[in-house]
Amino acid sequence: MRGKVTIMDQVHSFIVDLVKHRGDLSKVIDSINRHVRSNYPLNEVRWYVRPDQLNQVQSSNTRVSNPGTEDYVSGLMNWVIELSSNGSAGAVFHVLSYDGYMLGRAASLTQNSLVVATLNIASIQHGGPHTAVMRSAILPRAHLTVSEGIELAKDVLRRKGHRSEATALHQPKLRPLMSKQDDRASKRLDDPLSCQLISLIVADGLDKGWLKQVKDPYRSGTEYIWLVEPLGVQPYGNADYRPSTANGDSGSESAAGVIAARLVRV
Repeated sequence: MRGKVTIMDQVHSFIVDLVKHRGDLSKVIDSINRHVRSNYPLNEVRWYVRPDQLNQVQSSNTRVSNPGTEDYVSGLMNWVIELSSNGSAGAVFHVLSYDGYMLGRAASLTQNSLVVATLNIASIQHGGPHTAVMRSAILPRAHLTVSEGIELAKDVLRRKGHRSEATALHQPKLRPLMSKQDDRASKRLDDPLSCQLISLIVADGLDKGWLKQVKDPYRSGTEYIWLVEPLGVQPYGNADYRPSTANGDSGSESAAGVIAARLVRV
């Protein structure tokens, strides 16, 4: 049985994106250094900055980029991948940034032995709730990767019969159904990737066409989703599989049809 590795046993490699920071860097650098040193005994910090910020960062572990350029996001992603295969192989990576899109892309790198946690720099500066540290062990494959989550979501939607608009699943119910099949899908507030997992799965499905979504444009939380694939594809181990019906456990999901006049297809 796999032994538990604690935070004390792991190297945590930080890449801090300050490219979009305006003004003096001294306070934010001090806040980040205190956050890292007080919570992660084994750490290494690297800085992703603009050319005009280099003289404010007292470190040789830097790379330069500019906001609005094509390599702003890809440059940081490539840096993580490079480090994970050589100098910092085996470390837990943390990407800190002000940019939400950057954080989402970084979190999506997590797979197999590469673990990337993300945190908004503003939450460190303001002492918000997201400064909570991952005290539990972070092990490769200790939680679902995005690719594993995608396959699990597809299987759940197959098993429950959510394969058309008429049987669409209320999106907030996806995680509980996934968690029943694999508890690694449960939301863990100390794990940024876990918190973003459903959003990343849905985004992948909509982008690649294996998922459809309808929603009421005037109300939040009204998203309904269903799986799009050849009807001949069956759930794994489907001996006990029973398609959902209007009287079954997902009957309420047919509400997607009731509000269809107000829904917007994505």
